[in-house]
Amino acid sequence: FSYIPWTGVASSADGTKLVATAFNLGIYQSTDSGTTWNSVLSSSGNWSSIASSADGTRLIATVAGVLPGGKIYTSSNTGSTWTERLSSSALLKINSSASSVDGSILAVTVEDDKIYVSTDYGISWNAYESNRKWSDIAISSNGQRIVATVGPSSSGYIYVTAFISFACAINANGSLRIANAYRDWE
Repeated sequence: FSYIPWTGVASSADGTKLVATAFNLGIYQSTDSGTTWNSVLSSSGNWSSIASSADGTRLIATVAGVLPGGKIYTSSNTGSTWTERLSSSALLKINSSASSVDGSILAVTVEDDKIYVSTDYGISWNAYESNRKWSDIAISSNGQRIVATVGPSSSGYIYVTAFISFACAINANGSLRIANAYRDWE
């Protein structure tokens, strides 16, 4: 490749299926451990992150900093086709995305906003936690734990949550228990 402004990269568990996002260029894919690369979605925009399921078939990619808002895309066929799942002005500063092993649980961090989580392969999304300078995110293989960081220009904390079902409340310290998703971010 000539110079390409890469912004994100992800791999299948065995390293054969690779995907990468590039600023103002779109998404590239390799199905042979990086020997060859092809553009699978050519699109301008601030492509900011990408994540993959363990088998490399389910993908999430994000676009940030584009008015009227950032966007979240998913693919269920190794990047052959992409579906726009969420577009919102709240998503202007998407920094990171993550996927569970099977791709059913997806999450993104949005700087100066919230953490957005989907528990149905990206079809629907819910915003959780407080507005913070969220910078990075990871999901455990089974999707039961999510860990997210707050960027260097802020408090520098790491927050962790665990899955619970059907609970929603505000704790005395102001942290949120999430309805049908994740409990306290500590």
